[in-house]
Amino acid sequence: QSLGLHPLWATALMYGLSFVVISVMRPQWFHSLWQHPQLWWLFLGSGLTNFGFNWAVTQGDVVRVVLLFYTMPAWSVLFAWWLLDEKPTRASLLRLLLALVGVALILKTPETPWPLPSSAMDYLALLGGASFALNNAMLRKLAFLPESARMGAMFGGGMFITAGAALALLPSGQ
Repeated sequence: QSLGLHPLWATALMYGLSFVVISVMRPQWFHSLWQHPQLWWLFLGSGLTNFGFNWAVTQGDVVRVVLLFYTMPAWSVLFAWWLLDEKPTRASLLRLLLALVGVALILKTPETPWPLPSSAMDYLALLGGASFALNNAMLRKLAFLPESARMGAMFGGGMFITAGAALALLPSGQ
């Protein structure tokens, strides 16, 4: 960033390079995107993970952002239940409760009466963690598809969503 390249653009470029390589080497992956619309959820999960985490970790309090991002296991219980029909066990619900208590401890500051996110970077970190859990659940759900289809959706999401966010949210010239 100190050399003039915003983290969102750096992310879009790195994912774009991978997206181009996959698309050139395995162009048939595009057919899977239209045959299996669930790949769009993988596209979205990957893109929002990279948008949320990469921007938050470079602009926010790194320790706080990383801890909030790693609420991912709590989100995973919920996504596995919803998308994979994996009923949570008592142990997983207890871990979910412990994770939520941990989030409350992280979010509660002396200046705030309630443990709520206090900045856009907090929200981006939470979005990144939830999106990472969605990404992981969709990878499991779509394991029957070729790797190239899953990778194309993931790298495409990482490129298009972060580039779109950069175009929409950043002042021109960043």
